[in-house]
Amino acid sequence: DHIYLATEDKEIFDLFMNSDLKNKLIYVNQDRVDYKDDNEEKLLLEIYANDNNDDSYMRSINYLAVLEGLVKCDALMANVSCGAVTYVNGRDKKYEFIEVFNKE
Repeated sequence: DHIYLATEDKEIFDLFMNSDLKNKLIYVNQDRVDYKDDNEEKLLLEIYANDNNDDSYMRSINYLAVLEGLVKCDALMANVSCGAVTYVNGRDKKYEFIEVFNKE
């Protein structure tokens, strides 16, 4: 069994990469965001809005690829504010296990 880690949150990604689960992880190599300090209350689009080096087209393609990977999974754990929940609901995906929680 493996864990497909679909997150742009650097803190969550680092938590998993430094855990005993790191050898079971499958993930997409992508830019990750530190949501602390200035980014704490911002949406991902707001964070990238002032990045002149950002290629919004490629970022969108990569984001969709990450979300599409979730459709191949048997289970889903996600926070209520992430795009994954909306995406998989729109695809009418049925999971063996699903847990959606509030990130506090």
